Amino acid sequence: MAQPLPASSKAQNFQRIQGKVTSLVDSNNNKILTYTPTSQHATSQTAKNIKYDYVVLATGATYTAPISPTPQELTLEYRLKGWQAAHQCLEKAKTVIVLGGGAVGVELAAEIVDHYPDKQVTLLDGQWSLVPIFPKYVGDYALRWLEQRGVQVKLGQSLQSWTNTSCTLQDGTVLQADMVYVCFGSKPNSDIAQHQPLCALTNQQTVVVDDTLQVQGVNHTCALSSIFACGDVASPPTHDEKQAFQAEIQGKVAARNVLKLLSNKNNNSNKDELYRYPEDIAGSSKMPLVFVLSLGRYDGVLGFNTLLVPGSMAAIAKWLLEYTKVLHMKGMLLGQLIWKLGDAVVLFLSRTLVLPASGSSSGGFEQQKRLKAA
Repeated sequence: MAQPLPASSKAQNFQRIQGKVTSLVDSNNNKILTYTPTSQHATSQTAKNIKYDYVVLATGATYTAPISPTPQELTLEYRLKGWQAAHQCLEKAKTVIVLGGGAVGVELAAEIVDHYPDKQVTLLDGQWSLVPIFPKYVGDYALRWLEQRGVQVKLGQSLQSWTNTSCTLQDGTVLQADMVYVCFGSKPNSDIAQHQPLCALTNQQTVVVDDTLQVQGVNHTCALSSIFACGDVASPPTHDEKQAFQAEIQGKVAARNVLKLLSNKNNNSNKDELYRYPEDIAGSSKMPLVFVLSLGRYDGVLGFNTLLVPGSMAAIAKWLLEYTKVLHMKGMLLGQLIWKLGDAVVLFLSRTLVLPASGSSSGGFEQQKRLKAA
């Protein structure tokens, strides 16, 4: 946590517990959650139980360190030490390999070459285009930007293995470097569902949910309707891209459905009365694709469905988005107003003027050219 949550003593209906969940139900499928404390102030590592009415799984996904924290980086203090150690290693490195041409890999490679133009950076990916979940123009723009700054981009290169200082391609070619960053294969944090066969999982190990974001199970139990999942760990029927905007809307749907169920004292609300994702929030069966791909400090591509804005405006937009989102998360009035209005405007425009691309995500180039001409 980078910002403090409300203190337990100041909010009687709120408590923050730092621990690792080991089960969502007991041996009789009763709604009892079991966890092991992991806080550095914990006096005991003995498993503890919590009875609950509803659970929301919002555990996200994890990349390889240092992109994501290590299991030992349980506090911001330890995470900061990890950042400092990674920074020192990067500063000493003369050659760097970035594995993965998605948004994480492209942004990392761009940051490195922007801050350290003398370092030799190589970016590898098994796909034949960068950031394939975005319109094709975005990947082409990123490729030109990187190559103009000396980054060696190797596409269509499948990996056999890798270490901290090398990687081996399928054809046996070995590439050496002082640092290797693994920026592909984010792993959903669904261990609890994997180890306890209660929730159904996709092949990617995300938790299957219906349009109310209630989990779908391998065996029907009374606890299933009490468990929700949202964000990167969840797989709703819409098969959304794993983007922050979608995750936040899913969180709102899950929260509203929990409140609706809690408002019924007999706990027998009709499932038809619950909010549906995304229709009852977005007003459409398709969520908008909203993103900003950063390319160093002063460049990037802002995307809203098929509308694309490249250049310095994208960098400014990203800074504004991050700054106001932090204000929003702190509960500041300005941040709350900006994001409440911003979400409403984005959803309205996505339904009326800037519609999501149909089918492939490769559209948008013609609209981008019209924008530049204007």
